[in-house]
Amino acid sequence: GITRDADYEEIHGAFVYLTEEYAMHEPSREAIDVAHDKILKDRMMGRAKSGKIKVKGKGGKNVEVYDSGNRTALTPLLNRMERKGDVKPQTIRRNALVFGVLAVWSAAIARVADPTVQMAIGAGACC
Repeated sequence: GITRDADYEEIHGAFVYLTEEYAMHEPSREAIDVAHDKILKDRMMGRAKSGKIKVKGKGGKNVEVYDSGNRTALTPLLNRMERKGDVKPQTIRRNALVFGVLAVWSAAIARVADPTVQMAIGAGACC
C-alpha cells in the first residue's frame, strides 16, 4: 500500500512492483491497472480543485506549489500538436513545384555532371 500523500514516484514504483509481482494473474493485473488509474485521476481532480501541486523541494522535502493554470508559453506548441495533420494547400503546391523543378533539372544535368550534386541539393530542399 501507499500513503495518502505519496508522490508520483512512489505511486508509480508501487504500480510497477505489483504489475511485475502479479504478471501471470490477469484479474489481479486488471485490478492493479484500475486502482492506478483511479489514484492518478483522484490526484488530478484534487489538483484541479485546490490549485496545488506537491513537488519535492531541496533536500527531498515535499513542498506544495500553487499551479497558476497559465499555459500561455505552451499554448502555440499544444495547438500545433492538436492540428498536426493540417497542411495548407499552398504548402503542398509549393513543395510539389520545388520537387518538380528539381526532377527536371536533375534529369537535364544527369548526363553532363556527377549526380552527387543533384542529390545534395534535393536533400537540402527536403528540409
